[in-house]
Amino acid sequence: ASAFCLRAHHSLLRPRAGVSNVCRARVSSGFGAVSVVSRRERTGARWLASAVEMSKKTAIITNENHRRHNGFMHPECPQRVDLMWEQMHKQGIVDSCNILENRLAEENELGLVHDKDYVDSIVSGNVQLDGSTYFHKKDSVSANAARAAAGAVIDAVEAVCKGEVNNSFCAVRPPGHHAERDRMMGFCIFNSVAIAAEKAKKEWGCKKVLIFDWDVHHGNGIQNIFYDDPNVLYISIHRGGMDKSFFYPTTGTADETGSGEGRGYNVNIPLEFPGIGDPV
Repeated sequence: ASAFCLRAHHSLLRPRAGVSNVCRARVSSGFGAVSVVSRRERTGARWLASAVEMSKKTAIITNENHRRHNGFMHPECPQRVDLMWEQMHKQGIVDSCNILENRLAEENELGLVHDKDYVDSIVSGNVQLDGSTYFHKKDSVSANAARAAAGAVIDAVEAVCKGEVNNSFCAVRPPGHHAERDRMMGFCIFNSVAIAAEKAKKEWGCKKVLIFDWDVHHGNGIQNIFYDDPNVLYISIHRGGMDKSFFYPTTGTADETGSGEGRGYNVNIPLEFPGIGDPV
């Protein structure tokens, strides 16, 4: 899982027309966002209208076509998203959020971080598998699932950048943080988070992007894509060794800190087992 923090030219907290003397704050945790208003606004119809409005300040999105991207008895399976979505429905999360429509990422969007030859190979189905990632060529099943996952993350980040919502949550698959510029890897086909980060910088006025990646595996793809970029701070917490890692994908040691102008903007927090507890 990966999370964004975006620093844009504009402020997403500036007061809206017709609303004055209001103290507003945003707290994001898990799937939701909490907005706090002053006592002055907590009266009658104004408070009710404001509460309804603020309950819609979190966007959620999924890619329905992910189910056809399915490997027999493979751990990267449709149930990963289906069970998540089911629980969000049961807990009322889906009804209280903005649901974004899903689309396929355009090839030029994928090309922001991936080599053209690689994008062409995925779209055409003429792919070279990595040994851990399955790929269905028929009817572009896997290609479209990966493009839809990337499209979801792009649109979710765009909604935040443009001030339409305070935060977004994407329940999508296949995942992306292992995907390199020129190859699939570790169940990942397109690096959705990296694509959205690059688009945020180039098109939506974001000077700085923070990507916080928490996963048992290190996000080698995101690290390599932004390794020399001083405008993207990548922080990963994962299983691995401080100076040498034998755990997949064997990257993510503490001394991998970036290169050139990007030196110091890559932060790995590898956790060695056993012995990791609360002090970490």
